Amino acid sequence: MLLPGTYEHTLQQARSHISEANLDEAILLYERLVERLSSLKPELLKRRPELRDLHYKGLSELARLHHIRGNFERALALYRQLGEFEGSDRSTWNRRAAYVLIDMGRAEQGLDELRAEAMANPGDYEIWLVLGRECIYLKRWQEAEENLQRALRNAVAQESKEAVYLHFFDLYRHQGRVEEALAAWDQAWQSQPESANNALVYQLLIEHGQLERAQQYLERETNVLQRGFYQGLIEMLQGKVREAQRRWQKVADMNPLAFNGGLEEWAEAALRAEADPAKVTDVLGFKDIGDTSCRELVLWAIAEVRRGHMDRTERALRLGRFFVQRDRPRRDKIPTREWKLFDELVHSAEIKDRFRHFFETDQNGQPTS
Repeated sequence: MLLPGTYEHTLQQARSHISEANLDEAILLYERLVERLSSLKPELLKRRPELRDLHYKGLSELARLHHIRGNFERALALYRQLGEFEGSDRSTWNRRAAYVLIDMGRAEQGLDELRAEAMANPGDYEIWLVLGRECIYLKRWQEAEENLQRALRNAVAQESKEAVYLHFFDLYRHQGRVEEALAAWDQAWQSQPESANNALVYQLLIEHGQLERAQQYLERETNVLQRGFYQGLIEMLQGKVREAQRRWQKVADMNPLAFNGGLEEWAEAALRAEADPAKVTDVLGFKDIGDTSCRELVLWAIAEVRRGHMDRTERALRLGRFFVQRDRPRRDKIPTREWKLFDELVHSAEIKDRFRHFFETDQNGQPTS
């Protein structure tokens, strides 16, 4: 047990707030920790490397939290400070600073800093991958493709090549280049097709109205949870409402913990089939929050609404917003795609109005980005 008031106890308290997405409270504690450690004499920090490491760790986590929270100027200053920290990986902090510049609207400056990193490490596939990824988010399609091609040429390990091809899939999906996206997906998983989670392929085909083709892909799906959910979704889009409900009920009746993957699809099928929401919250509660997706958190929130637990609904949505704020591309709020799900499966207009502010939507439920 850590003694109250110690550096370690303050760090533990801050991390506890992060796990609940109480970011403002966490930031206050980190600021206090960093301020106390910064006031120590350099001679003491040299004699006590554990305090120096704690200072470094506190600075890095504080910078990340300010970035997530949207306090960009403070985050940028901290990342610059970390880059000057003795023994630190300056390249890492330069990249983090570039992300902040992009997120605060200084995209060209941010990309220039990433390009400088790439020029300094021309054989490193990862920096070119990062450049490609950021260009995708900025809709600079040609530059994104050129950077990904450079990353692919530098990628040696199979795992690295897979990462690049998955980014090609993302690029082509954003552009609506369906055939090229599917080809990139196949390239990514050619050495281990059994490991692929093909949900993104089904979503791509459904987005483009290729329902029959999506159905053909689903025939090869070995995960019955995913296959059943997406088959039901296709039937719903085809106007076969009863067939879809029967399909989702079959999925809901299965034990999702007996399968490797498909938990998200199971939860959505269960909610669409009007299954017991307590079962959904119990099953999703088995997952480590760090392994949870934003959509799973929204599904969790919907289940809590149906149980009448508004405080737990708010917690799930607060965590969902935290997830999208910390990811690339950074978003301030949960994407409109998830709002459409929440809007469809929550039937109370009053409750929807109460939680609308967590999503990228205006007061009329229209997308804001």
